[in-house]
Amino acid sequence: MDFQLPYCFCFLLLLLLPFSTYGQAYRNISLGGSPLTAGSDNLSWTSPSGDFSFGFQQVGGAGYLLAIWFNKIPERTIVWSANRNDQEYNLQQMAHSNISLGSSLTAATDNLPWTSPSGEFAFGFQQVGDAGYLLAIWFNKIPERTIVWSANRNDLVQGGSRVQLTRDGELVLNDQSGRQIWIRPESGGSGTAYAAMLDTGNFVVASQAGANLWQSFDVPTDTLLPSQNLNSGAQLIAPYLEKNYSDGRFKFSLQPDGNLILYTTRYPLTTSNFAYWSLTSLAICTLLLEMAPCLIRMQIAFDIARGLLYLHEECSSQIIHCDIKPQNILLDKSFSARISDFGLAKLLKTDQTKTTTAIRGTKGYVALEWFKNLPVTTKVDTYSFGILLLELVWCRKNFEINALQEHQVVLADWACDCLKEGKLDLLVEEDEEATEDMKTVERFVMVAIWCIQEEPSLRPGMKKVVQMLEGGVQVSVPPDPSSFISTI
Repeated sequence: MDFQLPYCFCFLLLLLLPFSTYGQAYRNISLGGSPLTAGSDNLSWTSPSGDFSFGFQQVGGAGYLLAIWFNKIPERTIVWSANRNDQEYNLQQMAHSNISLGSSLTAATDNLPWTSPSGEFAFGFQQVGDAGYLLAIWFNKIPERTIVWSANRNDLVQGGSRVQLTRDGELVLNDQSGRQIWIRPESGGSGTAYAAMLDTGNFVVASQAGANLWQSFDVPTDTLLPSQNLNSGAQLIAPYLEKNYSDGRFKFSLQPDGNLILYTTRYPLTTSNFAYWSLTSLAICTLLLEMAPCLIRMQIAFDIARGLLYLHEECSSQIIHCDIKPQNILLDKSFSARISDFGLAKLLKTDQTKTTTAIRGTKGYVALEWFKNLPVTTKVDTYSFGILLLELVWCRKNFEINALQEHQVVLADWACDCLKEGKLDLLVEEDEEATEDMKTVERFVMVAIWCIQEEPSLRPGMKKVVQMLEGGVQVSVPPDPSSFISTI
């Protein structure tokens, strides 16, 4: 491919190329002069000092990028490019090596797979003992070559079988006799331009514009990788044995109602038994918790507090969750609580106790320091837990616009007033079990108000919170949350 420099690039070169010691701003590139050709041995046009170059850079096997780059460093870092979105070179292709239409792999012991650019993942055939071959994705840099996805787990193929990205854009697996075993996309391959094995472990069939028409991440088999979601209605199915990848006895499913359920199956059938274990969010269980005994609600509070203690003090690296709220607390059928959704979490280094980051969390559960642009600590989770604890005691949301009286709209304010006025019975007047143990109710409310102090240094750490909830440490009467706001 030949390229001649248009006039419009001259000014750009003037801006980027440094002046020489002789006052020359650039080396002239004459009109109609020798063109640059995309090729591995082709020279570029350089600045007088040699610091910058203009020309073609090869990007893997995807093609050439017309660019300007730093010429004196090994990385040759690109600072400008002309055709990043052109057919000659699509920026989307930088993350992978394209698998062109018509490409295929054959099931054989010496057949090479399609690998991701870093070589971390591979897509191809893995032999499973003498039983046959599995079309799969696996970790390619470890001796075990652990499989993370497979297409034909219940129908192994024999040597000579082939998977092909057809000219019609479909990824098709045929056995050695030509019988079709598996095909994706199921709706047809219209618009398909290439396929690729990505460094994330995701295998994609994509259009020319880089849109994914099908991807393995949407249909997990028995493993979820980082950045991969388990979508509503999707499921993970355990393999039967370590080296038998057919559907096994356990099925993990995210129901459309948000319930996360582990089933057992009637192996070798695929029908499910009753749920072996299930999780649903605390938010979904609000109505159910209104009928739940006070003791169960207290147990949920203990579980959440111990979970936060583990994240803050017992992990090898300290973790700030940053988004403790009912929707991120999962309950199993025995109401055991587990903290979920670490999408906003911050991982601290060994020598760190605080971090600076943009505000994150959910309205109503966010500590005041987030709004002050101050470094945050684990105490932001303590604050969120305090709000959640009040919700568990009251069996209501932290903000109720339709509350019977105006002073009851904000739960934290109402709780502080009731504690101050000795009227905690108003909070649990419809909970007979709670009214019979007002000392425990009072302890829980006082712990919650300590947790929501607006001054972070006044909030207890989660270890002390656990001790106070369990009654192992005396709980003193907390001040009004806004009494000692730091001016720092």
